[in-house]
Amino acid sequence: MQITAKLLGGKDDMATFDLLPQVHVRHLKRKIADELLLPCGSFKVLNAGKPLHDDDLQLPAAGLKDGAKLTVVLNAGDASDLSHEEQSLLKAILGESATHLNMLRLRQSIQNYVDFMSLDDLERFARKKK
Repeated sequence: MQITAKLLGGKDDMATFDLLPQVHVRHLKRKIADELLLPCGSFKVLNAGKPLHDDDLQLPAAGLKDGAKLTVVLNAGDASDLSHEEQSLLKAILGESATHLNMLRLRQSIQNYVDFMSLDDLERFARKKK
């Protein structure tokens, strides 16, 4: 089944997925997070204006049909998840483009980069900073 997810307020932030009907909502949310470069818990997914709450349901049981168009809405409280120091650092890196969405995406990009580093890479990186 083909499902399209669009970020609310994002002009080009859209992703289309071909998924099997037996896939769970949890898997769909992970795919959306990966494609839109967002932390998994930082958004809600709406189908026909209703949030997809139960991550353990299969797509048809959650009311999704082939060709479904979903809306991805950022959670308002996520900016508070960043410490003041993190926000200052991200604003320094991003400059004028330091929007809530861009800060979430930069944070997720850094997390993805660190997740794929080996322990040797992390040790080398830590030694360079001393």
